[in-house]
Amino acid sequence: MNGVLVAMILSKSLAHAEDLSALLSRGEVNLLETFADGRLRQVTTMALVCAPVDKVWATLIDFASYDLWMPQVSRADVMQQDGNVIEAEWAISVVGPDVTYRGKYTLDPTSYSITGTWVSGALQGSRWDWKLDSTAAGTIVKRTVRVNVVDSNWVLRQFEDENHTLDYGLNSSVGVVEVRGLKAHLGVP
Repeated sequence: MNGVLVAMILSKSLAHAEDLSALLSRGEVNLLETFADGRLRQVTTMALVCAPVDKVWATLIDFASYDLWMPQVSRADVMQQDGNVIEAEWAISVVGPDVTYRGKYTLDPTSYSITGTWVSGALQGSRWDWKLDSTAAGTIVKRTVRVNVVDSNWVLRQFEDENHTLDYGLNSSVGVVEVRGLKAHLGVP
């Protein structure tokens, strides 16, 4: 029943940015979306970042600097750029050898959004999106992810259960950790 109550509060809050700002002033909020069979569709982490939207946007579109603030990113290289479409290669530090993959990111500066899709390497089929909304309190950051880390890792697949516990847990934590890294880099609470 608590999940239903949270979903009702969020859906009402999403209609009112200032109400959402009040909710997010208490900390990050995760919205989990599932398929009918219980598998995870995606997780959206929402957070209030007490910085102007232009400053947050400038940080997010500087892909080559992600290794300075994004937890676990050991390397981020822009491989190609054609206008507002960027292809970047990432190395993520994990136990054992780094996980490397390439993603394609479409930037929309008018709506302050980045849509990212998997191109090659590890984490096949993953998606990573950012959406920013300016409010009087700062910037509402929405980080939507669907990282296929369990499907991409033989060891993790051996420990996954019928409730998809690892998949839910890893995807739920990714957005929170990334948003907290962004806040720390910007020097805001």
